[in-house]
Amino acid sequence: MPPARSTLLRLLTATLMITSLAHPAAAEAGTTSLVAEVGTTYYVDATGGDDSASGLDETQAWKSLAKVSGTTFEPGDRILLRAGQRWSGQQLWPKGSGESGAPITIDRYGEGAKPRIDAAGQVGDAVRLFNQEFWTIRNLEVTNEVPATGTPGANLRDLRGIHVSGDNGQTLDGFVIDGVAVHDVTGQVNWIGGSVDNNAPGIRFQTGWDGSKKTGGIVFDTTVPDIGAPPEHATVLNDVVIQNSTIADTSFAGIVFKQYTGDGRNEAGEIIAEPTGWGSRKNRDDPKFAPHTNIIIRNNHITQAGTAYGCNGMYLTNVRGALVERNVVYRTGTSGIETYYADDVTFQFNEVYETQRKAGGADSNGIDPDKGTTRQVIQYNYLHGNGDGVLLCQFGFGDAVVRNNVIASNTRYQIYLHSDSAATAKIYNNTIYNDRSDHLIYGYGGYLNSRYDITGNLLHSTRAGAVLTTSPTIVYSHNLYSGAALTVPPGDRNAVVTADPRFAKAPLDGPYGTPETGPALETAYGLRVTSGSYAIDASTEITGNGGRDYAGATLYNGAPDIGAFEYTTPDNATTESVTGTVRTPSGTPVTGATVAIGEFRATTGADGRFAIGNLPFADGVEVTATRNGYATATATVNVRPGNATTIALTMASTSTVGTITGRVLDQAAQPLPGATVTVQDGDQTLATTTSGPEGAFSAENVPIGEGYTLRVTAEGFVAKTTTAPRIEAATVSDAGAVLLVRPVPGYVAVHDFDDLPIGPLTSGDGLTVSGAGGSAEVVEVEGDRSARLTRTVNSGVTNLTRDVVLKGIVTVETNVRSERPYSSGNHWWSVPYVKDASGQNAVSLAFTKNTIVAYVGTTTKTVGAYEPGRWYRVAAVMDTVNKRFDLLIDGRKVLEGAAFRTAADAVAKLDYSATSTNYGSIDLDDIRVSQGVGLARDDASLLSLDTDRGTPAGGLLEVPARVSEVTVTAVARSPFARSVAIDGERADGAQATRKIVLSDTDAEVAIVVTAEDGTELTHTLRIKRGSIALDTTLSALVPGAGTLEPAFDPDVHAYALTIPGDRITFTPTALNPKAAVTVQGQPVQHGTASPTIPIPVGDTEVAIKVVSEDGTADATYLVKVTRPEPELPPDGATKPPARGTLAATGPWKRGTYDVTMNLWYGVSASVFILYENGKEIARRDLIPRTPAAQQATVPVTGRINGTYVYTGELLNQAGRTATTSVKVAVTQANPGTPVLSSDNWDRDGDYTIRMNMWWGTNATVYRLYEDGVLVDSQELAAATPAAQSAATVLRSRPAGERTYVAELENAAGVTRGRPLLVVTE
Repeated sequence: MPPARSTLLRLLTATLMITSLAHPAAAEAGTTSLVAEVGTTYYVDATGGDDSASGLDETQAWKSLAKVSGTTFEPGDRILLRAGQRWSGQQLWPKGSGESGAPITIDRYGEGAKPRIDAAGQVGDAVRLFNQEFWTIRNLEVTNEVPATGTPGANLRDLRGIHVSGDNGQTLDGFVIDGVAVHDVTGQVNWIGGSVDNNAPGIRFQTGWDGSKKTGGIVFDTTVPDIGAPPEHATVLNDVVIQNSTIADTSFAGIVFKQYTGDGRNEAGEIIAEPTGWGSRKNRDDPKFAPHTNIIIRNNHITQAGTAYGCNGMYLTNVRGALVERNVVYRTGTSGIETYYADDVTFQFNEVYETQRKAGGADSNGIDPDKGTTRQVIQYNYLHGNGDGVLLCQFGFGDAVVRNNVIASNTRYQIYLHSDSAATAKIYNNTIYNDRSDHLIYGYGGYLNSRYDITGNLLHSTRAGAVLTTSPTIVYSHNLYSGAALTVPPGDRNAVVTADPRFAKAPLDGPYGTPETGPALETAYGLRVTSGSYAIDASTEITGNGGRDYAGATLYNGAPDIGAFEYTTPDNATTESVTGTVRTPSGTPVTGATVAIGEFRATTGADGRFAIGNLPFADGVEVTATRNGYATATATVNVRPGNATTIALTMASTSTVGTITGRVLDQAAQPLPGATVTVQDGDQTLATTTSGPEGAFSAENVPIGEGYTLRVTAEGFVAKTTTAPRIEAATVSDAGAVLLVRPVPGYVAVHDFDDLPIGPLTSGDGLTVSGAGGSAEVVEVEGDRSARLTRTVNSGVTNLTRDVVLKGIVTVETNVRSERPYSSGNHWWSVPYVKDASGQNAVSLAFTKNTIVAYVGTTTKTVGAYEPGRWYRVAAVMDTVNKRFDLLIDGRKVLEGAAFRTAADAVAKLDYSATSTNYGSIDLDDIRVSQGVGLARDDASLLSLDTDRGTPAGGLLEVPARVSEVTVTAVARSPFARSVAIDGERADGAQATRKIVLSDTDAEVAIVVTAEDGTELTHTLRIKRGSIALDTTLSALVPGAGTLEPAFDPDVHAYALTIPGDRITFTPTALNPKAAVTVQGQPVQHGTASPTIPIPVGDTEVAIKVVSEDGTADATYLVKVTRPEPELPPDGATKPPARGTLAATGPWKRGTYDVTMNLWYGVSASVFILYENGKEIARRDLIPRTPAAQQATVPVTGRINGTYVYTGELLNQAGRTATTSVKVAVTQANPGTPVLSSDNWDRDGDYTIRMNMWWGTNATVYRLYEDGVLVDSQELAAATPAAQSAATVLRSRPAGERTYVAELENAAGVTRGRPLLVVTE
């Protein structure tokens, strides 16, 4: 070809490529005229052509693809297929090669749809190039579909749409696929590994590298002529462009790149090929690695929405120097875009969404730089609605940069950290929006040993507690955590936390990319932050950052922003924001400070941040921060267009105290209100507070300092003491969650195997058992049965599992024994692994090679050694709230507060197992799972000690003298205690009851608890029987009318009684006949009726008081006596009574008078009720005689000094009417009535006479008469209405009977009491 023509072709080809970068629709434009004069043009027409024609113009077009495939073409030639035509059951495989600047082109001519090549599954490749180069394929529609049968997957074959390959050991250059539509290719699904047990029609596992993943829409791969004798050099494909095309419903993948590696297998799965290593990569500099080079994939739309067997959008392996940009990948399987054994690949401006798990694939991610991938740059992509947004799965080694992407609404993990320890990743300035998952950034196990730098990302979740995995090799820095409450990784000291990051429009709701539009990257602009966001100017500068943000803005605008977008003031804005922080000189955030700019105000949050918006542009704006306990801080800023203004204010504290906050939870992680929280410095109490309804507490005014402790107590829970956080001046310090446990845990699973038959152990009783790779059996050793797991071959998993659903404080206990000593080989038994609901290991314990190991975080730690044949009690006490656990071996704590291996919010499964080549056996017994802290096997303490006479206090039970026997019930704290004995009588199990007969002296009862391991502990109950002289109980109380509710019981002191009349008596009988009894203050002889007590309508409380024989104790029985409202007599009244008038007559100053009601005229009443100080004291029936007058008189006596207001009511059947009122002032009342009692129970002639005046006007003089003779006189201090008392001691009275009378006197007169008879012998 002349040089001029070659140069022209290069120019025209470049022009074509540039004009087609927008999206697939650009390929629809006609392009053939641009190169019409270069090379030879051949025409093909499926209906009007003739293979015998020249093919050199439209009228001489060829007909079949076989004609084309049998022709060798020259550089610059063009093969044009007529638009709208279809070739069925044929393959297009033209021969020959172009050259640089003069490719051979396949295209279309004429008007209409793309020419369609439908291979119909009759050939492996619908379009094929092999050992050829410099070809351009444009504007074709390609399918290769075998019709479905009644068996899903049975129609899948080794099929491709467009296949470029070679085996000549050379570099093949120059391939352009442009504007094609490849769809409905029913390629088989072959996986590299996996289990052949999962094989299904069309799906095979364990097919190796060369046998897998090489079917689909567009496939670029290589092979060798003889797998037993491969050439010296690999065939390499170079300079490949796939653009402006659509690929739909093709399986295995949409686009595939692969290199041959030499692991071909026979039907038995045995490798029969000679390895070359070209397609694998042992390390970064593997000299055998022979990747395809200079690959561009852009402006394509790929979907597998219509096939259940599409397992990758793009599967790019064995490539170096690839650019994947501006593609839409929609609803493909496994991975939208995956690289594997690849170097120097950039993924940018792509939209990948709704990736699903299909056809045996384990994943469903947007973008996956997988095994052995280096220099992977993932930038400016919009990844949404997938299972995982980005899967970092760099097994072996690798490095990746993930920056300036918008990752939103993925259903499992937004970013999945799954790389081996030799890999590294830099994840920065992404905006991650989670509203469909419980995870933001997640990884587990050994994959957390890789180095991940997570910087400047905006991490937003609408779901509280979305996981952000941590490990010593994961470095979080300068990230923003927003939305619902998130646990900020402790290492992110520059974290920004806010509920609202101020997105422009969230959540995102489309539009999304289509074949017509290309990627809808602008939809993600809704997650741009707006003015006043804490993300602005809050990140850190990163070198080599790509120079632009997601939307194309130059980096940086001021200080770096957090997230994928760099903020700039919107055009036409007239206001901006001022954001910033307020901190102490030591850098501690100042919470609750008021920041003022003119009339605008904001309050700092927990991190000391604030934002004030809508500030007009101005220079020299003053910002002032104030807070109680701090000196005012002031600064001047300029508010200008272009960017928000940020400022850091420093406030010095003038306070000497701070605040501690936290939460108190119970053992099930539920809020515990009412707990007492005490802040202590040694023995000194600094502050005390109480937890609220949600368990939250706040202890204020705690002196600044550190080394304090928190003591938390609550009724029914075990107290806990923990270290308090450091107290900063005028600052809130968070103590986190403190969990309290009950004294006895709640056991939710107990397995001791004792009731199971010796032999194979099967699933049941909550256990799931697998003997795969060996056996699971019940064995008996020394009379005790246990479970034995034995592993002998590398197949499946040998395990015993138990599902639970617990959170808070959870204890898992197991007796573990390795019967035989370790000798050689692998030996690792989990005892157990404690997993969360997703199967991740929260706590991992193992017996391995004569040692006991545990994971502390992600690191294994040897905690002890074991001897063959000896049982060990392994107990893990886990706190799922604080993600910590204690480990005890035989009751000895070997780990305290160890970090979970993987953060878990709940315990879901216990797994005792061995896998792979970990051979040997392990014995398990007494597996227990409890909510709370499990009990030690030597626990012989008591949970409770009760009796039918009440609960002892401090081991002492006091009972009245009348009690002659006590029933004692003792319950051991441990439900696994062997026995409990009471006073020598033993009962098996954790509880015993026995009746104890009492003597006149105190009794001591021995209670012996025998613990699970045989340990014995004796507890003593002392029963003290009261003296009869001290007794204050009644043995009977009989009302003169009605029935007591409840029935009388000496130990019950409150009753209710309803009576039909207006008066009542009570007959009290004291247990001790020598006790003194009063009813309403009036003395009553033992077993006799009391004076009549008037009872008004309504409730009246009657007090029966018992004073002990020796006068040192008393008790009161209260009876609420209810007198119902009586029915009115039928008086025929049609109107309520007229109003009556009250008057008081007689010597009212002395407390005795009449109250008279007069109804002078009007409608008569049937009943008159008199009230004294609001309480009914009398009720009189009246004779109606309208309109004549009515009168009723009520005598009042014995009133003490005081003021009495009398009111009345007149009632008839038509209503009631209040009377007038009258006030009486009693100033000269006689004293109240004195009551005498004696302590002469032994009748020996020496006794004391006691006088009590319980109620009434006080006296000034007391006199006692013996048989009418004055024997004592005392002056008294008057203090009405208080009670008065006096005592007279009498000695050496001879045998006989004597009558005593007491007399009280005051200025108004004298009152004498009832006689008291005393008998001496």
